[in-house]
Amino acid sequence: MKDSKQSEFLLNPDPDNTRNIEDVHISAVIVTYNEAQYLPECISRLDFCDDIIVVDIGCTDNSVEVARENGAKVLEHPWVPFAEKAWEDACRHTNNDWIVFVSPDLYLPENMGVRIKSMIARYDNTGLGAVYLPLATGFGGKVLRYGQKGGTRVYRALAHRERNHFKGYVHHRGDVLKEGYFSLCLLRQKNEAIFHDWVDGYMDMVDKARRYLPFEAESRLGVGRHFSWKSMFREIARSLKRDLVKKAFREWPAVQVMLFQLWYYWKANMALRKEEKRLLRGNNV
Repeated sequence: MKDSKQSEFLLNPDPDNTRNIEDVHISAVIVTYNEAQYLPECISRLDFCDDIIVVDIGCTDNSVEVARENGAKVLEHPWVPFAEKAWEDACRHTNNDWIVFVSPDLYLPENMGVRIKSMIARYDNTGLGAVYLPLATGFGGKVLRYGQKGGTRVYRALAHRERNHFKGYVHHRGDVLKEGYFSLCLLRQKNEAIFHDWVDGYMDMVDKARRYLPFEAESRLGVGRHFSWKSMFREIARSLKRDLVKKAFREWPAVQVMLFQLWYYWKANMALRKEEKRLLRGNNV
């Protein structure tokens, strides 16, 4: 399909293929580990979902009780280091094919659910497989305005469970559409965006990184990445360029994120290098 025809189709879908919005049903999956304080607000923003599953990966706080008190079902799951590793299993327990994936500290704005259902109603029968939503990132409770995480970005929030591959790699790597399906982005209206209460400060970022970094090599190898000094410095340079173009230097939290990203990409590439050497030694035995 040519781009011009595809654009025309997306603006004017075949009315015979459009579903009624009342027939659109969405499930929600929330993977949590000791985040009870966020769950009530998170769940309340998912009132457009008729099926909400909180995936407990070994909580020792009262997350399970809070989830049930707020009307969610609870799925007990073996501990995993990050949410993506639980998604594929969670999909098998949802009542609906369309699923919105959120973390407990991610809050959808009111009335966004109506727009989401409207988009799915228009394009579901023509091959829609995933929906991106506008996202604003919080640092210390305030929205970042500058840098690569500043302003409004997009988040791959909704996916059709039969039209996607869920690989369980960190940072959504490997979560891709199956052949023949397409994704769309819900455009932001005024100040409408998901708020991700990401971190409280720099050390919070580092703590998150320590949880993700041991799985970076697995993730990168899984999507066909290989270590080279050239590719590492290219990745670091691209990250720095994105932050400078988006004026990270104008906001101290954005500067901290910029420095963190540079450190993280270095560590992730070193982890990949180490893993490739280990695999090479194993193959030579």
